[in-house]
Amino acid sequence: MTSVHPWNDTRIFNKMCRSLAADGGQVILLAPIDKRTCIDGINIFPVRRPAFRIMRMLISSYQIFKYARQIQADIYHFHDPELLFVGRALRFTGRNVVYDVHEDYSNSIMSNDSIPDALRTFASALTWAIERNIIPKLNGTVSATPGIANKLAPYSVNSAIVNNYPVIGKMVLAKRKRLKSYSSSTHNLIYAGSISLARGIVEMVEALVIVNKSIQCTLLLCGKYSPQELETRVRKLDGYEFVKYFGQINREELSKRYRQSQMGIVLFHPEPNHIESQPNKLYEYMEAGLPILASNFTQWQRFISSNRIGVTVNPLDPLQIANKIIHSLQDPEKLHEMGKNGNIMIQNRYNWENEKQKLGQFYKNLLN
Repeated sequence: MTSVHPWNDTRIFNKMCRSLAADGGQVILLAPIDKRTCIDGINIFPVRRPAFRIMRMLISSYQIFKYARQIQADIYHFHDPELLFVGRALRFTGRNVVYDVHEDYSNSIMSNDSIPDALRTFASALTWAIERNIIPKLNGTVSATPGIANKLAPYSVNSAIVNNYPVIGKMVLAKRKRLKSYSSSTHNLIYAGSISLARGIVEMVEALVIVNKSIQCTLLLCGKYSPQELETRVRKLDGYEFVKYFGQINREELSKRYRQSQMGIVLFHPEPNHIESQPNKLYEYMEAGLPILASNFTQWQRFISSNRIGVTVNPLDPLQIANKIIHSLQDPEKLHEMGKNGNIMIQNRYNWENEKQKLGQFYKNLLN
């Protein structure tokens, strides 16, 4: 159940719903979509998604609760903090209810540009208070990272960590199709995902000015600005002449851009919800065989260095970012090796095949 995410959200639909349906489960998804439909055996019920959050919390939540009462499911699995009260209401009726926590919501509010600064502390405290109060009354939680699971552990009756690792086979071995590009006279970096100040867009663009004084380099920028007004500011930066912006693109187009690139970038700022996060793009870059330039958070640094899949840098320092890019692009053999290592790690360890087993076992434990 979700009132916030699109019906075809990668974690919700492509990973969880598809896996459960493939294992013989009868899966019903309540999510924003134009009309009721069935895809790959998954029945999708349409949920209205009003533009204003307060209306969404009232209208969408009521609609989801109404659907849920009619469906009579064995397990109700919801994915948004906005649905915590719906989950609590379903527990009053004796249903099995699970809260899937994609991120540390109370901390993420502190860096949410759409919320006025004066309200962020209050909104963060309120969200955490609601979570702490309702989670113990549910049947369990599913966390997307170990950091989230550790924070919720004192309050969750049952818990599972189901990491957001990729479904192997989509872009696996794509790297081998572009090996010769590492020694090219022109170079492409790529960033794919939500584009925001907290995710380092300004520092990325500013670093391009310095990089292009030494080598020719372009940033392939894929995603949607948040907020949309940020695009105007970014386009005025000096380094924007070295950016190719593709907007929000589909998987096939994104795979093409990965094949054109020599390095993937994840330069999140050291916000509380970022430091222990596991961004999807990190694993997508690995799957595509791309070496990674990432923020030097302790957990990220340990992960990247131990697997030898990239380099880390201070995400707030454009000069240091530029120097790391120049040094990396001037060593094509090392880039090749790091990209290959990442691709192998996805095939052997960091993939959805392992995670779906944990989700299935969690469900079985609840039902037993």
